[in-house]
Amino acid sequence: MKHREEHPSEAITHKEFIALNGKRMAALAWHGFQREGRGMIVVDANNCIQGKRWEDGESLGAFIPLSHVEQVPDSPPKQDALRLLAAYDPTAEFVVNILRSDGGASFYRIACPNLSPRDAYERLKHLPDFQPARLQ
Repeated sequence: MKHREEHPSEAITHKEFIALNGKRMAALAWHGFQREGRGMIVVDANNCIQGKRWEDGESLGAFIPLSHVEQVPDSPPKQDALRLLAAYDPTAEFVVNILRSDGGASFYRIACPNLSPRDAYERLKHLPDFQPARLQ
C-alpha cells in the first residue's frame, strides 16, 4: 500500500477540530501524562467533523501512552510519533494523532500558550461530561 500524504483540506479540518476541542484534549493529555507518562491523543478522522464538539460524555478520542506506541510494528508513522513524543513539553503542549480513513496518520504538536494542559485538567476534572479514558 502506497503512503498517501495528507490532503490540505484534511489538515484544515483537523486543525479546526483540534482548536474547537483543544481544552478537553489538553486536559485528557495531562490526565494521561500523570498516570502513564508521555503519550498522545488519538482520534479517528471520522470524528473530526467541522464544528463537532467533544462533550456530553461522547468519547471522540483516547490517550495512548508512549509505551503502547513503542510496541506497534515499525513504520514511518511510528517513527513520526516517537520523534514527537520525545520532543514535546507535556507542561505546555500535547500531541494529537488523527487516524485517517486511508490508514495513514496525521500528527500535530499543539502548543497551549493560554491554558496549560494541567490547568485545563484542573478546570474540567469535576465536570460530569469529562470522563478521561484510554483505549485498552
